[in-house]
Amino acid sequence: MPKEIDRSELLAQIAHLYFDKNLNQTAIAKQVGVSRSSISRLLAQAREQGIVEIVIHFPVHTSPELEKRMQERFSLKEVCILNTSDLDLSDRLKRVSILAAKYLENVLQDGDVLAVSWGSTLLEVGRNFHPEKRLTNLEVVQLVGAVGSSQIEIDATNLVRLFAGAVGGKSYNLNAPMMVETEATQKALLQEPSINETLNRAKNASIALVGIGEIEQALSVVYHSNILDEASIQVLHEQNAVGAACSQYYDIHGRPIAGEVNNRVVGLDLENLKNLPRIVGIAIREYKAKAILGALRGQFINVLITDDLTAESVLRLADQL
Repeated sequence: MPKEIDRSELLAQIAHLYFDKNLNQTAIAKQVGVSRSSISRLLAQAREQGIVEIVIHFPVHTSPELEKRMQERFSLKEVCILNTSDLDLSDRLKRVSILAAKYLENVLQDGDVLAVSWGSTLLEVGRNFHPEKRLTNLEVVQLVGAVGSSQIEIDATNLVRLFAGAVGGKSYNLNAPMMVETEATQKALLQEPSINETLNRAKNASIALVGIGEIEQALSVVYHSNILDEASIQVLHEQNAVGAACSQYYDIHGRPIAGEVNNRVVGLDLENLKNLPRIVGIAIREYKAKAILGALRGQFINVLITDDLTAESVLRLADQL
């Protein structure tokens, strides 16, 4: 047996004795025949090599009264709002991601089709998605084409594999860029059999998982990835775009931006997205209030997962505009 396999087995055995059997380091050292001083170092190596993964179950407290207000105001199917107390921004993101992951774990059933968009928030949800049940007949489908190698971690291609891997489900990728140079190219790609098949699966999804991009943040990603040029970005500003869902832009009233930019996206269009039974939007930060409000008004999401500070900002803005 190769030496590296022996080493991995040793690390796994030590981790099992320590974490599962609750043996102390002295007892483990005697059992496996190494010095006690080596055990701590070997446990650290087991974590570094991914043999041991530690999941911390933070308490997640919600705001039922605020959830009710949001649900009634925007006719949502469901709302999950984190009570932030005195959490800093990183903890807010972490716990909203946990809240979203738990929501998915509760609603997903074997045989469902989960359609996934892209973004850093969805990546955090995927990292916290640890369902106890395996859903071997779950299909995970890419909603929009690939952003590109510069954004590989938050790319939909990566997220589809992440969510499918967590449940033992099957993944279906959209083998195309997120946005192409012309509408004619987009139309041609949509006729490709593999792309057409994946988008048809997305159209029949039970649940869609969608990030909500604030306009400046969304444009920063696509600009630095050379997806949109300055002229196209100027058009979006002139048409008062406030946010993006599935890489397609809309205004504060939820109206998709007219013109060629949205028509160059290879993915499920906003009209088909709206037809899905459960569209889960996940976003935090007060500066995203306009983007969230536009998505709610356009009915591009019907389930909202956020925190109380962001939800209050959305309600205040809805009263003003």
